[in-house]
Amino acid sequence: MALCVNACSGPLLSHQTTPCSTRLGDIRSIIFIMCKEVFDQIAADPENPASWEDITIPANNVGNANGVIVNDLQIERTSEISFVERFVSDGTENNSDGVTYTLNILDQSISCENNEFWRSLNGRNSFVALFYNDGRMEISEVQFPFYTAMPSATKNTVQTYSIEASKKFPISKSWICVENAPVLPGINF
Repeated sequence: MALCVNACSGPLLSHQTTPCSTRLGDIRSIIFIMCKEVFDQIAADPENPASWEDITIPANNVGNANGVIVNDLQIERTSEISFVERFVSDGTENNSDGVTYTLNILDQSISCENNEFWRSLNGRNSFVALFYNDGRMEISEVQFPFYTAMPSATKNTVQTYSIEASKKFPISKSWICVENAPVLPGINF
């Protein structure tokens, strides 16, 4: 088992799903992959459950320096293509120079333990694996910087953690798409 200790140092803490949490949207789970070496191992054979052992071995979703699984979140992924104008002999042309992906995550599992979990992720970079309700999975080829807002609510709304990550992927990078995600311990189906 590879165990990476990066410049951010320290493991991610565990995330606890509360009984009142409900899964909303198309994405059912996320895995934060903190270590480049573990990402490379997963990317080489993402459909093989053995590729994921460095993250899924810890019992009860306890995080480690490699990553952690989190279930029952509301996750929205959006994208925006960016263009650069290039001058050519007969005028100008617009060419894509990358895509900016944004992840907006809401977590209704409010607890002292989850305060510490989201604080342990705040300001850190992570690859992510998104598990969809239809059995697909996508793995980012670029690390996202994560920023967490501690629980807040306005009148007539549910208190949630709000997490945002946005990163421009160069043309050479995208998402590794897997049509049939492997069944992994800790992922809710």
